[in-house]
Amino acid sequence: MHKWFQHIVLVFGLSLYALAATGADESNVGIKPIKIIEPKDKHRVIKDATIDTESFEVGAFAGFISVEDFSANAVFGISGAYHFLDKMLLIASYGQSDVEKATFEKLAGGSFLADEDRKFKYYDLQFGYNLFPGKSFFGESRNFNSGIYLLAGVGNSTFADDTNLTFIIGSSYRMVVTDWLTWNIDFRDRIFNRDFLDDKKTTHNIEFSSGLNYLF
Repeated sequence: MHKWFQHIVLVFGLSLYALAATGADESNVGIKPIKIIEPKDKHRVIKDATIDTESFEVGAFAGFISVEDFSANAVFGISGAYHFLDKMLLIASYGQSDVEKATFEKLAGGSFLADEDRKFKYYDLQFGYNLFPGKSFFGESRNFNSGIYLLAGVGNSTFADDTNLTFIIGSSYRMVVTDWLTWNIDFRDRIFNRDFLDDKKTTHNIEFSSGLNYLF
């Protein structure tokens, strides 16, 4: 009986010692402060190319023009533009195209125009209004200031040895690529009265072109 009592006292004493040691360890545990890690790369401020101090553009364009009753042919030209009052634009342009034989000429087996009269030339002045200003997105990280302009103007067109007063209506998509370069896609209807082979009629000559311009 005496030995069992000694064993019980010993186990009880060891248990008290273990509890005391555990409490001492927990009292020594400290709470470490939270360390906030700042990112190395800071948020970049992206500045879009835009027309701010620049007001003038000069450039060249190329495309196709469909002369009524004749075929569609390549057209080339130069243009200059002036931006004013934020959304308005004046465009002066000159272009020319070599018109091939029409279908009726090929069927007749002849030519109704001299070679020098087959050159279609024009010069004009157009007014543009930025109807839909905004941005154009290419992928997730590329965006450019752009706008869709409504065009109207007047000029002269020379074709078939005759020069005619011409009215122009159309639209132009214009995008600012950099601080010095713009890109445009234009659609125009050149309307004039033509007197050809004793046939007087109002003709619609559709032009589709694209150009690059130096902005300054």
